[in-house]
Amino acid sequence: MRPDPAIFQRAHALLEVRLAHPHLTPLGRARITEELADLYRTAGRPAEAERAYRASLDIHPSARGEIFLAQSILFQGRAREADDGLRAIRMERLGPNEYEDYVFALAGVAAQLGDDDALADAERRLRAHKSTDPYFERRRLKLIVEVADAMAAGASAPLIERVRRLLTTPVRTFNRYIMAEPNINGMGFRVNNMLEDLSKARTTRARRKP
Repeated sequence: MRPDPAIFQRAHALLEVRLAHPHLTPLGRARITEELADLYRTAGRPAEAERAYRASLDIHPSARGEIFLAQSILFQGRAREADDGLRAIRMERLGPNEYEDYVFALAGVAAQLGDDDALADAERRLRAHKSTDPYFERRRLKLIVEVADAMAAGASAPLIERVRRLLTTPVRTFNRYIMAEPNINGMGFRVNNMLEDLSKARTTRARRKP
C-alpha cells in the first residue's frame, strides 16, 4: 500500500506532533523516528526513509531499523551497500518476525545484484523459513518464484520491480497502533495500521457520498 498524498500528510503530521512531545524519552524518540522512516519507505521515498532510519539508530540500536535501512538503501540502487549492511546484522538479535523481514530484504538484494551465490542463499533461507501466517506465506512463495527465475534467466528490470513491490507491502510485524516499548506515557504509535485505517475510512466516506 502506498498512501495517497492526503493520507501521507495526515500521518506525517501526527508523527511530528508526537516527536515534539516535551516528555519524550530517548527510546520513544527513536521508535517514533523509526515509524517516520516507515512512513517514508511505504510512500516510496527511500532517501528520506534512509535519513530517518539513521537518525533513529543514532539514538537507539534496532535490528529491525537496520533491516529497513538496508532496504531503503537498496531502493536507491546501492545493492552492494545494502547487502553489506544486512550481512553485518547478527542473527541472534532477530526475533521470528524480524528474521522474516531480513530474509525478504536479502532476497531483494540478491535479485538486484544478480549474484548466483546471493540468490542461492536467499532461496535457501526462503525455503527453510516457513510460517503458519498466510500473509507471510504468500509473500514467501512469490519471492521463491522470483528468485528462482533470477537464478535461471538472470535479473531483469521487470523482475527487480516485482520483487520491490513484494518488499514494500505494509509491514506485518506491527500490532495495531500501540507498541509495547515505552516512550510517551508507555505507549508508541503504529504508522502502517494508521495508514491502512485512514485509507479505509477515506474509501468508506467516498462510497457514502451521493
